[in-house]
Amino acid sequence: AGELETFARLKAELDRTVGLEPVKEFIVQRLRDAAGRNVLKEGKQPRRHVLISGAFGVGKRYAAKLIGRLFTLLSPQLATAIRVGSQVRLKGWQDSENRGALLSRSDVGMVTEQLPAGAAKPLRVQGPSGRFANYREDELMAEPEFLRSLDSLSELLDKQTGKLRAADHTCYYLRLTGALTDAEAGILEEVLEVDSIVVMAGSPDVVEANLQLSAFRRRQPELLALPTLTPTDVARLIALEVEKKGYAGVGEGDVGTSELVTVVEHIVRQRFDEALIREKNSHLAQDVLDLAISRKNDRTWQESLDSPERFRLTPMDFGLDMMTAEQRERRLKEVEEEVAWLVGWGSQEEPGTPRHLFHTLRRQLAAGSGGSQASGALQHMPRAIWVSANPGTGRETFARLVARFLRACGAISREEVVWADGAELASGDSDLLARVAAANRGCLAIRDADALAEAREPLRAMVAALENMERSSTLVLIMGTHSGMARLPRPGAPP
Repeated sequence: AGELETFARLKAELDRTVGLEPVKEFIVQRLRDAAGRNVLKEGKQPRRHVLISGAFGVGKRYAAKLIGRLFTLLSPQLATAIRVGSQVRLKGWQDSENRGALLSRSDVGMVTEQLPAGAAKPLRVQGPSGRFANYREDELMAEPEFLRSLDSLSELLDKQTGKLRAADHTCYYLRLTGALTDAEAGILEEVLEVDSIVVMAGSPDVVEANLQLSAFRRRQPELLALPTLTPTDVARLIALEVEKKGYAGVGEGDVGTSELVTVVEHIVRQRFDEALIREKNSHLAQDVLDLAISRKNDRTWQESLDSPERFRLTPMDFGLDMMTAEQRERRLKEVEEEVAWLVGWGSQEEPGTPRHLFHTLRRQLAAGSGGSQASGALQHMPRAIWVSANPGTGRETFARLVARFLRACGAISREEVVWADGAELASGDSDLLARVAAANRGCLAIRDADALAEAREPLRAMVAALENMERSSTLVLIMGTHSGMARLPRPGAPP
């Protein structure tokens, strides 16, 4: 019964695990091998240590936990001692004294303290709700100890005799921070002799260095290289936690459907580049969700405790500036009303004037409303606008209004305007790439861009940056005087 329960839990964990494909393949292969050996009486599987190689946050510790469950399933006995740090359940179906920590056998708690001998209920247990209660040892049963953590391999030696005191049929976990010594390699050899193994995990360079150990040359460990996570993996991790915590979802009614992962993946791709995802991996998923929950609580603190809003996350909670159709239309009208009373901005029929631009954008948006036509209209929204205007004619106002308008159209994700000065770019006092990064999915406005006309290298860098940005959702405004702008080459124009 214990083996069947362990197998069922292991399979359930594998089914809901995101990524870790090499670990899943390893576990399935080992189970098949064990089944074949048992049927054909081919002897037990040889014990080998396991090396897990992976970058920060890819799930090395969790992979070790899964391997520990596998090792326990394949071992003839389970380690189930009750001690401080052990996970325990009630032996009975319910707590007859209703002490609050463990309410039923389904609750798993942890032993946090063992009182001195003679105490009626010497084991202090913290339940899943955080409450504490005292129990007798005969009231509890220990959960199988799948993985025992080590700070160093020397912990497996008796301090007085120097002999191995590792438990039989046990799976240990060690985080590698550097190369192991020959003495530690000897300990690894002795551990195998008592049918135990050590799962060692570290960064790729540390694992590679330890593969040169002489002990490993005699009996090669299993090597599992974990890949970095993709945006889809991060989205799936967030979606699993959203469902586990009982939220209603991020979109409308998307919990329990593939729509939840789709919505979260869109948010992840909009907010983070793949370099950051590869750097933080699963830790990024946890950070993103924690911040979203904090924003949700700040947004709903005045709501009643039973308000549905307290149990619903929104894209805005994840830092994505999303607007409803009503909010978009209201924003568009606010911009149009402000443009209408501004002096010197031409007319709707006069090409090359601000009023003509906003009128054209509005007609383009209306013509493409609904279905695939809407996405086509957004694709043809301007990504770069050249503005010839002398100082004092409202260049800053134009930048603010066009950014708000295109944000309401959905062409860009933020309406913040990041300013860059052409003279500073020409002299090298300002970093164009840094400004481009700061304006990502928003608006980058370069004032006095005509100062770049005589600065060949900065001008070439600006033109290259603008050509790359044409494929992104960032709006670029190039502003200068009438005479100065005539001397600047436009991206894509013939030399």
